[in-house]
Amino acid sequence: MTDPEIVDVPDYKLEGCNTPWPENLTTDWTDNCSAGGQGILSDGGVDQPDSEDGCTQYRLYTFTVTDDCGNSDTETTLVSRDYDMTDPEIVDVPDYKLEGCNTPWPENLTTDWTDNCSAGGQGILSDGGVDQPDSEDGCTQYRLYTFTVTDDCGNSDTETTLVSRDYDMTDPVITDLPESYEICDAELPEVLNAKWTDNCATGGDLIAYPTNQRTEGCAMYADYVFTATDDCGNSVTETVTLGVKMDLFENCGTAFARGNDYTCFLDDGFNRWGWTNYFETEGVYTIPLYTGAAQCDTSNGAQSGEVTITYQDGYVSVEYNLYEGYVMSVAHVYIGCEKYPIKNGKETVAPGQYNFSTSKLDYVSNYTVGPIEASGPIYIIAHAVTCEEVCRCHESVDNNGTFTPEGSVHCEEQAIETVQQQEQSNFSAYPVPFRNEITIEYEYKFDTDVAIEFYSMNGILIKRIENDSYIKGTQEQIKVDLSDVQNQALIVRLITDRGIVNKKIIAMRPKKRK
Repeated sequence: MTDPEIVDVPDYKLEGCNTPWPENLTTDWTDNCSAGGQGILSDGGVDQPDSEDGCTQYRLYTFTVTDDCGNSDTETTLVSRDYDMTDPEIVDVPDYKLEGCNTPWPENLTTDWTDNCSAGGQGILSDGGVDQPDSEDGCTQYRLYTFTVTDDCGNSDTETTLVSRDYDMTDPVITDLPESYEICDAELPEVLNAKWTDNCATGGDLIAYPTNQRTEGCAMYADYVFTATDDCGNSVTETVTLGVKMDLFENCGTAFARGNDYTCFLDDGFNRWGWTNYFETEGVYTIPLYTGAAQCDTSNGAQSGEVTITYQDGYVSVEYNLYEGYVMSVAHVYIGCEKYPIKNGKETVAPGQYNFSTSKLDYVSNYTVGPIEASGPIYIIAHAVTCEEVCRCHESVDNNGTFTPEGSVHCEEQAIETVQQQEQSNFSAYPVPFRNEITIEYEYKFDTDVAIEFYSMNGILIKRIENDSYIKGTQEQIKVDLSDVQNQALIVRLITDRGIVNKKIIAMRPKKRK
């Protein structure tokens, strides 16, 4: 009447997670009368209610055995297991853009996660990010960071965050940049303008003001510095240097030519130095020109050039040739039968009283006075005001020019004629500067043919006007249309039977507004 005994199988939990339930459990049993047995099987188990959080499941397995006399025993074993088929949840990190420009990528991103069964966590790290394609203009870069978490049951979740940044390592480009240049006798501009462009930024206008103004040699220079900086701090600088060249003549002084047969003014009782030169016969004579030779001592000054006296076929010309580095601004020439000019019945050596003198010259290195009709033995005083040419940007309008005065000198032996100094063929030209039309006005005390010629500064004849029947005492006014001439300096030459006179005029019209 005694029930058999089933060896108890204690309740237990399956290892792992979501482990399959066993089909049966196995144990042994004993009996007081029968032999008992080993390896009896339980039933397949009956599911029990899950834990409150649903993360633990239970199944009850039952063992039953009956001995030979119909006595029976029943035992149960509760088997549990961790059960979780739900993925964890990663707290989303919204896509965002890094502040600034060219900001370094973060090594990782951080967020939290939760799970239905496990505790979850805080501060999980993403991976290091994977570069994505740049924006079309290349100015925005992207990196995709991925978070991954797996719970105790192997359920996993993945979240991504797209991080972007402004990226620009390219310098802007300055465009429409003015060229550096040098100009003559002008004002430096108050501002210069340019533009800038950029691969990412909008670009715009640039203004530069003169800086670093300085004098170097014969010019004044200023730097105009343009700088453009884009939103990412990339910068470019361009410098335009403009120069204004100048004319500069220094150490101006009086100069006289000294020939082989000369007399110093001081020796004849004058209180200034200089020489009168005697030429008995015709010939070509080249004599030195001295500047600043006080007391007629050439060691006190310097030889600034040479003067060539060409006395041939009844005419005499005086040509000044200055050495390199010297120029002259006026020439006074005396040609006469006596040593010195006569003023109010007295001899004088003042250059302003010489009978053949130029007006002010544009700092020439070569100039000729003559030819002048002459005969017999003559005296010549060749005076000039010379300067050292320190700087020059303009070509002289008078260089290599000729002044052909009116007058003659006849000094026959035994009978010396008086120098016949005649008026120059002067004229007026106005207005200067002119726009389209200039007026030429002249009046002479002699009948003559008159020709008016206009030349460019490089010697090209632009226009010629003739008057073949000028009557003395008539005041002529001729208006000349030069509207087809561009803004520039011109030479107007008036030619009469008694001489040639040149003048410089300037065509200048206002610029057309755009």
